[in-house]
Amino acid sequence: MKKSPRHLVYIVSLMVLSVVAPAGQFPDRQISVFVVARPQKAIFILGEPILVDIEIRNELKGEIRLNAYSFAPNDWNGETLCVELPDIYRLPDIVQISRERPKITPPKYLSGSGWVPIPAGTSRVKTIDVSKWKLADGWGQGKYQILVRVDKIDVDRYTWMSISSDPIVIEIR
Repeated sequence: MKKSPRHLVYIVSLMVLSVVAPAGQFPDRQISVFVVARPQKAIFILGEPILVDIEIRNELKGEIRLNAYSFAPNDWNGETLCVELPDIYRLPDIVQISRERPKITPPKYLSGSGWVPIPAGTSRVKTIDVSKWKLADGWGQGKYQILVRVDKIDVDRYTWMSISSDPIVIEIR
């Protein structure tokens, strides 16, 4: 089969694009706000709270704010406001597990959540109990990979963002 110069240019263009395409992916970080999730221990016992510390670190030049009821677990799930677990996998399978987030039921004397400032160059730690998220088959023994996301971080009066952590791995025995 005879190839025309136009075909040759097309093939070379595809080869160049395939080499250049990975460089077009996002760099490591573009925004200096970080969410770092850390389990409080490596191995949890089945049935006990699965406590994870979530550090929200502000390295911007100005203050950011979080909408929050609580920064520690409580019986009405106030600590879970603006926290999502978008991906939970039971390892070694990388199949997303269906889950239901905990319902937040604040006491009647609370009129609403509050804004919590995080000044420039500082951080704030929120502790959540991951076991409050109901999994389709329940939390069982084994290893889990979890992605944590903090939603509605206010940067200024025009902008809010959601930031995800790197995945964490916990084990339940």
